[in-house]
Amino acid sequence: MRPATNENFAELIRALVSCQQQAARLSLDFLVQLINMAVLEAALQWDGGGQIPPEGDLQLERLLRLKIRVALAGAGENLVGMEK
Repeated sequence: MRPATNENFAELIRALVSCQQQAARLSLDFLVQLINMAVLEAALQWDGGGQIPPEGDLQLERLLRLKIRVALAGAGENLVGMEK
């Protein structure tokens, strides 16, 4: 990956984190979670997430489960996880 692209991703993530902190100061908890998911998505894309995984559906399912766990991490005891 070109250094300019790395810097672009780093700048994007810094901007998202800044927005997340502002949302937290305003007590916009759901927006904080959405921005956290956006940061995760940017990190995944930076790490090659835009490539088609060799295992197709299995890899996409793993990524989706990871994103859901991150998004709901602050939900406390109100949610029950479901496994196959």
